[in-house]
Amino acid sequence: MTWKCYNVKLKSESPVHIGYRSLGIISQTRYYIPAKNLWAVLTAYITKNYREIGDWQIQRDNPSNMDYQKVGKEISQNIRFSYFYPCKNGTPLYPFYTTQEGTKYGALTKEQFEASFISSFASTAIDRDSGTALEEMGEGKGSLHEVEFIKPQSDFTGYCFVKNGFKIDKKLVGEELLTEILKKALLSHGLGGERNYGYGKMKIIGNIKESKEPEIVWEIDPEGMNKKSVAIDLENLGVRLKENKFYVSSTPINIAGLERLFSCIFGNIEPLIGREWSNNTGAGRGISSALVVLEPGTRFMNNSEVDLSIQEYEILGTEHQQLGNKR
Repeated sequence: MTWKCYNVKLKSESPVHIGYRSLGIISQTRYYIPAKNLWAVLTAYITKNYREIGDWQIQRDNPSNMDYQKVGKEISQNIRFSYFYPCKNGTPLYPFYTTQEGTKYGALTKEQFEASFISSFASTAIDRDSGTALEEMGEGKGSLHEVEFIKPQSDFTGYCFVKNGFKIDKKLVGEELLTEILKKALLSHGLGGERNYGYGKMKIIGNIKESKEPEIVWEIDPEGMNKKSVAIDLENLGVRLKENKFYVSSTPINIAGLERLFSCIFGNIEPLIGREWSNNTGAGRGISSALVVLEPGTRFMNNSEVDLSIQEYEILGTEHQQLGNKR
């Protein structure tokens, strides 16, 4: 099994809201684009516009729910994205937890990053009879709400890993076909939330180019300085972390069953869970398997050597975890 890695550059043409959490009336956004959002865009577009995806063939003009599930599985097994981060002057602003200033983004403090890349929009429902703000929207909730977003005209960069030999409509997926599909997918499908309000419009900058040395995990010194990229083995999308070394990752790390591996952690731990398709009740009615992960930018030191691999939706984990997560 061998993979090729491609560098992908994106630009937002409208506000981008990546749902994170609610804080009072504010719907907060993540400050990056998770791999799963790009997987969803690709799945929706390819299922509608192609007929033979890997080992799955679509037999009808109007794809079935089963087609979407099977195509999504084929894509997650053969095409994997990294997380995509905003850039400043061409340099990606990866998160990095510091003990003095909290999480920084590249050389920017959180406050500086938010001033440059984050904004919000407040709105309220209108009472049709009085023409004034609607005071309640059921369950005693007021109608005033505010949505955070990543600003338009923000540049993003990330990686796309494609398994050698993967074909769509009998064509090998490489630089040319991948560029074509992603351009059309992003043009026809919005990315993230609030798409009914015009959010989530993205485009590719230039053409996708092969990358020989993708950077996702870095070895650092105890003070968090002198970052050195850890090589990714493109035979199995694996990275080897050495004993008693500090590391930081731009993608979440699944820590289930690995609690004793870490001698120290500086940063945040987050549960990852979301809504998925349910065979019984439909879209958004199923609950994904819960994962507990180190957030991107969290520093950690492991007390023994360990091999991790890039799994579905760009989560780093062990082979045992990957087998345990299959449903």
